[in-house]
Amino acid sequence: MAFRVATDCLEGEDARPISVFCSRYGEFSRAFEILSDLARDEPVSPMAFSLSVHNTASSLFSIMREDTSHSTALAAGEATLEAGFLECWSLLQEDTAQTALLVYSDQVLPELYADQETTVSDSAALAFLLRLPGGKQQAPALGLSWRSNRGAKAAVENSALRVLRLLLKGGDPIVLDTGRLTWTWSWHGSAA
Repeated sequence: MAFRVATDCLEGEDARPISVFCSRYGEFSRAFEILSDLARDEPVSPMAFSLSVHNTASSLFSIMREDTSHSTALAAGEATLEAGFLECWSLLQEDTAQTALLVYSDQVLPELYADQETTVSDSAALAFLLRLPGGKQQAPALGLSWRSNRGAKAAVENSALRVLRLLLKGGDPIVLDTGRLTWTWSWHGSAA
């Protein structure tokens, strides 16, 4: 999923953007298979193990593209997408590159973890090619802000698909309350 959306996002792009791959669970399905094999006293494939790390998608994507540009893989729990945007913004502010490719992907966890309150309910992958807003341009812009929150945690719905809906249809800002921080997404521009 991550490769497909990343490749589609870069179609026709000449520049080599920095990339940030973010996933709440990374290659959890591979790691879960390895742990299941170990529980059954079956041997573990070194290849499966090497592909079970969190930066697998980022690494394989750069190898596929023969791209040595800066690449980061991160996870930040319920605010993984938000942390990915913040990482891209930081790198763009540092003039590391003019564009940043943000790739978010997660899959539903195995049934064993279905009752966990932070489990994503839908498998999804999104990719964004990001640039800092330019001076007087009136291009549509996606906004993200946050504030400290010391209150009780509200019920959290995966923000990735809600952000996609905001980009496609517009609407009211999206609020994600993780208990520690409250993140607010806004869309300044016309919906597609």
